[in-house]
Amino acid sequence: MPSPPPETVATSPSAQETCALFRTIRFEVTPTGQATDSPNTWSASPVAAGVGAYFEVDLEVVGPLDDHTGMAADIRTLDRLIRTRFAPLAAQALSNSTPPGSALRTFLDTLDANDPNIATIRWRLNPRLSIMMDSTTMDTVLISNKYQFAASHRLFIPELSDEENTAIFGKCCWINGHGHNYHVEVDVATPIDGAFDRHQLDAIVESTIVERFDHKYLNLDCPEFKDRTPTVEHITIVCHDLLAPELAAAGGELHQVRVWETQKTWSAYPVRSNA
Repeated sequence: MPSPPPETVATSPSAQETCALFRTIRFEVTPTGQATDSPNTWSASPVAAGVGAYFEVDLEVVGPLDDHTGMAADIRTLDRLIRTRFAPLAAQALSNSTPPGSALRTFLDTLDANDPNIATIRWRLNPRLSIMMDSTTMDTVLISNKYQFAASHRLFIPELSDEENTAIFGKCCWINGHGHNYHVEVDVATPIDGAFDRHQLDAIVESTIVERFDHKYLNLDCPEFKDRTPTVEHITIVCHDLLAPELAAAGGELHQVRVWETQKTWSAYPVRSNA
C-alpha cells in the first residue's frame, strides 16, 4: 500500500525579508492654506475650501516586514505624514514659488527613526509632470515629463519576402504603413540647486524629438531609421541617443526614456531596476 504524501506545511515570508511598499496620497492645497480634512480620502484629503491645486504623492517604503503585522509600513501612517507634514510645504510652495525639489528635501529632513523608511518620494505636479527624490541622494531630483508625436511606419526586413515579413510582423508590415500617436516620457536627473528645469526639458524634447518625428513616415523621412526597423524598441533607443547629449549640455543627466506605441505596448531604455 503506497504511503500517504507528506503533509504540506504552509510557510510565510521571513520577517527579515525586505519588501517595497508603494502608496499614493492625494490632497488639495491653496496658497493661503485654507484646506480641510475630507472623508473622501480616495479623491483627496485635505480639500481646498474653494479653488485649489490638486496633487498626488507616491511614497516608496523599503524595509523588513513586521513580524506581527506582516507589513512594511502602516499605510495610515504614510497618509498622515503627507497630509500633516508635506501638504503644508506644498501650500507654501504655491505662495512663495519654492522649487519643488526643495519642498521634497525639507519633507525628508523631517523624518526620524520613528518614521517609516521612505526610500523615494514622487510629487506629481500634474498628470504628466512629476519630481522624484531618493532619500539617499537628496541633492538630486528626477524630473519626469510626458510628450507626444504622431508618426507612421512600416515594420519589415527588406531582405525577406512578403510572406516572411508577414510571418514576423503580421499586419504591421502592410506595404503602405500605419500610424500611431506615440507618447514619450523622459526622466532627467539634475542637481536640486542646479539651473536645469522642466522648461529646458520641454524645449529640448520639442526641438530634438517632436519636431524631428511628428507627422513623419519614419522609414522614409527620418535618416535615423534608414538602416533599422522603426520598432517601438528602436524608436526608444533613438530618442535616448538623440536626447542624451543635448540634455547633458544643458546640465541634466538623462536617466531613462519610455515610449508608448499603444496603451498596451511600450518600451524603456536603458533598462533600470526602478523603472
